[in-house]
Amino acid sequence: MGGARVFRVAGRLSVRTGVGVLLCALPLLAAASYTFLIPMKGLTAPGGAEGEGQEPGDEGPGDDGSLACAEIDIGETCVLDGAEVFYAGDSQGRRLFFATAGEGTLAWRTTNNNTPGTDGTADGLLNTEAMLFHSLTAGTIHPAAQACRARGEEWFLPAREQIQLLAAPVFGEDSLARADALSAFGLGSTLIWSSVQANSGNSLRISPTSGGQSTTSKNTQAPVHCARHIEAPRHLVSTISGPGGSITPMSISAYTGARYAVAVTPEPGFIVDTAEGCGGSLNQGLFSTAPITAACTVSATFRPAHVAACTDADPGQTCTLDGETVIAAGELDGRGIFFASSDEGVHQWKTHNSNTPDTDDARDGMLNTEAMLFDILQSSGRPHPAAEVCRARGEEWFLPAQDQLALLSSDAFGATAADRADRLSDIGLSGPADMHWSSLQVTNQVARVVRPHSGSTLNRDKNGDERVLCARHLETPRHPISTEAGPGGSIAPESISAYTGARYAVAVTPEPGFIVDTAEGCGGSLNQGLFSTAPITAACTVSATFRPAHVAACTDADPGQTCTLDGETVIAAGALDGRGVFFAANDEGAHRWKSQNTNTPDTDDARDGMLNTEAMLFDILQSSGRPHPAAEVCRARGEEWFLPAQDQLALLSSDAFGATAADRVGRLSDIGLSGPADMHWSSLQVTNQVARVVRPHSGSTLNRDKNGDERVLCARHLETPRHPISTDAGPGGSIAPESISAYTGARYAVAVTPEPGFIVDTAEGCGGSLSQGVFSTAPIAGACTVSATFRPAHVAACTDAEPGQTCTLEGETVIAAGALIGRGVFFAATDEGVHRWRTVNSGTAGDYDTRDGEANTATILAATGTHPAALACEARGSAWFLPAREQLQLLATDSFGTTTADRADRLQTIGISNPSTVHWSSEQATNTGRGIRVNPVTGSVTTAPKADFHSVLCARHP
Repeated sequence: MGGARVFRVAGRLSVRTGVGVLLCALPLLAAASYTFLIPMKGLTAPGGAEGEGQEPGDEGPGDDGSLACAEIDIGETCVLDGAEVFYAGDSQGRRLFFATAGEGTLAWRTTNNNTPGTDGTADGLLNTEAMLFHSLTAGTIHPAAQACRARGEEWFLPAREQIQLLAAPVFGEDSLARADALSAFGLGSTLIWSSVQANSGNSLRISPTSGGQSTTSKNTQAPVHCARHIEAPRHLVSTISGPGGSITPMSISAYTGARYAVAVTPEPGFIVDTAEGCGGSLNQGLFSTAPITAACTVSATFRPAHVAACTDADPGQTCTLDGETVIAAGELDGRGIFFASSDEGVHQWKTHNSNTPDTDDARDGMLNTEAMLFDILQSSGRPHPAAEVCRARGEEWFLPAQDQLALLSSDAFGATAADRADRLSDIGLSGPADMHWSSLQVTNQVARVVRPHSGSTLNRDKNGDERVLCARHLETPRHPISTEAGPGGSIAPESISAYTGARYAVAVTPEPGFIVDTAEGCGGSLNQGLFSTAPITAACTVSATFRPAHVAACTDADPGQTCTLDGETVIAAGALDGRGVFFAANDEGAHRWKSQNTNTPDTDDARDGMLNTEAMLFDILQSSGRPHPAAEVCRARGEEWFLPAQDQLALLSSDAFGATAADRVGRLSDIGLSGPADMHWSSLQVTNQVARVVRPHSGSTLNRDKNGDERVLCARHLETPRHPISTDAGPGGSIAPESISAYTGARYAVAVTPEPGFIVDTAEGCGGSLSQGVFSTAPIAGACTVSATFRPAHVAACTDAEPGQTCTLEGETVIAAGALIGRGVFFAATDEGVHRWRTVNSGTAGDYDTRDGEANTATILAATGTHPAALACEARGSAWFLPAREQLQLLATDSFGTTTADRADRLQTIGISNPSTVHWSSEQATNTGRGIRVNPVTGSVTTAPKADFHSVLCARHP
């Protein structure tokens, strides 16, 4: 019969008609397969005349099946290249065939990651080539596509629109019919993989019967059904390789729009020089083309990997320099850069995240490295392991700068970062893709790291571990540094071959018993025994002279030397205001300036420590005086020693002790000072609460609370201008000390002490005055005498008593206070304790006199109400009364002492309990509820409510 579309079915007959599929429900055996030839109008059975049936796949001898497959209709089968297929319809103008059997269930890709070039929905061959290209260049696995390609070059995983051809009505009016029709080919409603990537982790599965799609993880196992065209449009990719290497495969039949890769392989001892063509590039030995649109050629040339002479080496080659293999990296600023062929492992840039001066050059690693090695030698220097490990290779080796390391990322080492990583690894570098230290400091804390294979940079903490790759030049510009040391010391090293622009340090070392006098040359300076040059631009010389550290006579001592003064070693510090200042050769430890943060008068001189010290010692002797430990510990050394003033301490910061603060610390420490860089008390008071501290090595100052502990260093002069203070004490007492050798301008105090039964009568001389048994002079400007006279404290007859003395009146001791309104006033030698003026705060009738307590008391007692203070005095006897205001004020005269403190002491000695507190007088405040109070030692007058309790002292007349 005529041409037929044939479907093998089980249990059902499907017949393709001109308008669809006729489903004939026949009583067929479910387990059997049947073939039916249904004549179709206008069609001829393939391979024969009308009525002559032929099984699909029966082809004539020598036919690959393409002729037969080109003639069949949708749904019909044929054989292509030995594989049975069925025609599904046209895709992109070409017949599309599906295999009549599936590949089982496979993953689209073994990992859920992106596969570039697989997002086209119409061309499965293009998608499949993209997957295979990615597998080759990136090492990924695409099981579904690879299973299809295993069938042959033309086979591919179909795209979405290609699978959706199976859901056309031509295969059945509905999904159920299409499922039955397609089941003959292992297809049905189950979704199968398409070659279309939905996103980086998912691809599309398509239903052959409905055309519906599902987004599924790429590593999911799903059915695979392969497809092909009779023939796809292709172009020839040919290759040409020069001597020293090869390209494989030698040619490729490339599908239009797809990318391909060939292996470019140098022979042993060669490296790739160039690789080009087909719009592509080389990466890790694989040359990847651009999408192919026409015939093209990939070509490659090769060059030796190693040359003997580094002068002949091009970038990317290795060569031999001073007996070792190095990597030629190219030129920077006119000088060739060569890297070691093996790195030094991982090291810190610096052991501490702190500044390394002069390491900010991005192009000159030698300059940076010399700066790092220079920094190590300084007193505050820290190890720089990365630079040190490079210098350990030899004088010409350095830690490369950022731009020098970046030379390894040039195309001379490979067209891609991966190629460069391979090339550098082949040479011998352990981690060319890892971060490597450059010698470039970015901030005090961080330095720059570089990836050699890419040139990318980051900033890292200096004390972190990163890889180190060392570099060198063929030769470097250098200048000689020579040295010249005078008698008494040496300089080491004796000479240096210096890199242009770098700084260097030599050790200047005095012999025992000598100190450095001068050190100069090469624009440098001395610091703690290291002489550091300026940046070297030409040949130069460092010279040093030395002098004795100690001389016998202090009159011969220059600042910075020690000498012997009064049998002990002292430090000559220089002169201030015409007088030499000498310091003790050891300090006194830590002490307080004063035991309390209070004022010490006359300690404001910034230049004269002796004057301040005498003022501090003078203050100690006063009644309100407090200890001054710093000054006292200095005076304990002897009469000439004092706590130095601010400017005197600052003499130790002069160049005579060293050109730098660090040098001065070294010199003063050598002499014997414990903490020359610590704060030391000066004798200068700044405010009542604080005094000045000074760092001897620098002269810097701060203010500190007086009662805090700071170091103490004592000073003295050769001699000081002094004046004699003599004393003259009359009978009945003494003055101590009997004489003083007084410093000009200072004040002094002597103790004026009556013998038992005597009191001071007069104390005078040297412009001073007496207070509480201490006679204080005015500032001493010349010789002077302090004299004192004494009188009996008690006389028998009150008629002979003078104010301030006690006497016996009617059998009891009383205090003679002087006369008022022509009558002597005598006070009881003991007070009456505390009483109220009146028990209520109200006025007391009567007139009250400020001078006559006897009359006032009579008025009070005659008035109504209770008046305890007056009653307490009346209780002593009829002659006793509560004194009036001016009578109480007689006790505040100089007869009882020249100061309130003296008067308080005198009255307390007699027997008054609280002479410094207010006492009731016999006056009231203008007929009110307030009484008049008087302070006996000051004479001050105040008022208070009468019902308040206050002290009561009674008086009488002879």
